[in-house]
Amino acid sequence: NLVLFRELAFAKQRIQTNFSENEEQLLSISKSISNGETNQAYPQEFIHDASALVSQHPEIVQVKWLNADSPRSWTYPNIKPKDDWTTRANVKERLDLELQKTYKEARDTGHAQYGSIFEIDPATSNAIFNRQKRWVFWYVIPNSRTGEIQGNIAVLYAVQNILIDVIPKDLTSRHLFSIVGPEGELLFSSSDRKPPRNTIRHEIPLDKLQGNLYLRGESYPLPSNLGYRMLLWLVIG
Repeated sequence: NLVLFRELAFAKQRIQTNFSENEEQLLSISKSISNGETNQAYPQEFIHDASALVSQHPEIVQVKWLNADSPRSWTYPNIKPKDDWTTRANVKERLDLELQKTYKEARDTGHAQYGSIFEIDPATSNAIFNRQKRWVFWYVIPNSRTGEIQGNIAVLYAVQNILIDVIPKDLTSRHLFSIVGPEGELLFSSSDRKPPRNTIRHEIPLDKLQGNLYLRGESYPLPSNLGYRMLLWLVIG
């Protein structure tokens, strides 16, 4: 019981620390862009920095730069339209709608904002990919200079990848981690492997995400040495 509570708190700390580290990198990217030429078609500095961020963080699906005074935007990864699932009509419409909501909150407050979690259907031929990218949310950080917003960095996060890739593997092998709603409704889990019904369970609030969400931990049964004992008795027999 105490072990689960301690390791659940550590898992939450890893998630929160990961968000904070990403926030710092994104702020650095934003400042780099605003200090450079923002009229380039697709600046190499943005490609380099966004590529490094995405390669290090599988939970980040997409990075965007949104100019404040023009419709021009840059996106990484910059995939050909026929191969880019985020540009499909039903997906793009929902992504754009939720991005505008989070963008407005960031613009009105002048501070970075985490948007609400929402559901999309990537509809690719990869079922695992579809499941991991099904629930997402935006994070928007405005960059201001001399009191005026020059532009915004927007990041699309995949929720399940946060549980899978940010929480250490030794913890996910011992416990099932899930994100649950304020009424205890299950939203996402780190694995399809279910613990026993009478397992130990703890929940702690997630501070940064909208919606009064909680991180739940449930312990898997300890590994049994039954197989070893049976082999030993077979040898003795």
